[in-house]
Amino acid sequence: MIAGMIAIGLLFLVIVLLTQEEGEEVVVEVSGKPVASFSLAEDQTYVIDGSGGTNTLVIKDGHAWVEEASCPDGLCKNMGKIHNSSQSIVCLPNEVVIRIVGGEASEIDAVIY
Repeated sequence: MIAGMIAIGLLFLVIVLLTQEEGEEVVVEVSGKPVASFSLAEDQTYVIDGSGGTNTLVIKDGHAWVEEASCPDGLCKNMGKIHNSSQSIVCLPNEVVIRIVGGEASEIDAVIY
């Protein structure tokens, strides 16, 4: 039974990894409103003025991450580098969300009839 559960978990992991799409753009939101967007193809650094402090976003080699943050817990710095479509970094104290978008899947948000 344990081997079966491990096999199902590994199958799920493989499916998730194979269906992820490479992102094209980084979108920065503060308090739920978009404030900036950047190409993942262009290396740069951007200081985000959040509602509770600042975050330093680094984009390099097709990856994005938070290098510095003024929030007390610094969890956003520990979220690692992101590059796949639908990945995100969230800093709750500063009300900052950094999302990766791009590819066919993120082009359509909703269909209304």
